[in-house]
Amino acid sequence: MEERIILPDTNREMHFYSWGTERGSVPNKLYLAIHGLMMHGRSFERLAQRLASDGAVVVAPDIRGFGKHYFQEVSGRQPREVDYKGSLEDLNALMKLLKERYSDSETAFVCLGESLGAHMARRLATMHPDLISALILSSPCIRPRMVSLPLIPHALTSLIQIGLDPRKEIDLAPFARRFLRDEPESLEAFLADPMNRKSLEVSELLKSVLVVNACQLMSISPAVPVLVLRGEKDCVCKAASTKKFLDSLRTDRIVVKEISGSGHLLLQGGEPKEEVVDAITSFVRNN
Repeated sequence: MEERIILPDTNREMHFYSWGTERGSVPNKLYLAIHGLMMHGRSFERLAQRLASDGAVVVAPDIRGFGKHYFQEVSGRQPREVDYKGSLEDLNALMKLLKERYSDSETAFVCLGESLGAHMARRLATMHPDLISALILSSPCIRPRMVSLPLIPHALTSLIQIGLDPRKEIDLAPFARRFLRDEPESLEAFLADPMNRKSLEVSELLKSVLVVNACQLMSISPAVPVLVLRGEKDCVCKAASTKKFLDSLRTDRIVVKEISGSGHLLLQGGEPKEEVVDAITSFVRNN
């Protein structure tokens, strides 16, 4: 189901997708799923259907600058460019709204994010540990290869070609083809989805680099258990950069699960592996 709401805390429209029990029914778990760079909320559809069949509700918004926020402007008065600080405010407001919706139940509230979305989920968890029952981070790392050294000469060359205009867009599809080459199903799904952005403005790219390169310590509350999923063949995140990200969490309540034969995208786009679904559901059930 697709919804548009006005968030009371920010007074902005937000578009999101939801799967699970009908309104009025009480789910046993509620997942807030945050998508990765270039993608959108509906990228979680196949995973969400699996989780919903287990009695959960999954809510996946389009953060600012992506999905319908970008391709179908939510309001003529609202800018459509990437805005991570504003998106964090939106996610915070949406999380509070969802908690109020199920305030009379004992529904477990799980925050889930993949790739860049894992960075956003981590920040939410440090801001509101009292609202989150568990945190699931898929393919997190500091300085992913796709937005590090290989991108710099490409971005500079493109910037010169477009006349040094920071509002012009740089084509990032070649980097998707390069770093998702060992996961052809994920690459095909990414390129075929018209709601996935394939390019970013120079200014948007710089904002994204700052988010995924951030390495400040953000201690996760001992009350919040953390599951980290990592693909064995992840070409975007090196093992060392993933370790650096995990060290910054400063928590002992962490489980790291490596998914054999998988690449960077474990939750979005294609059909999730049984190993992934089982890891998520068993972790939430046991915590």
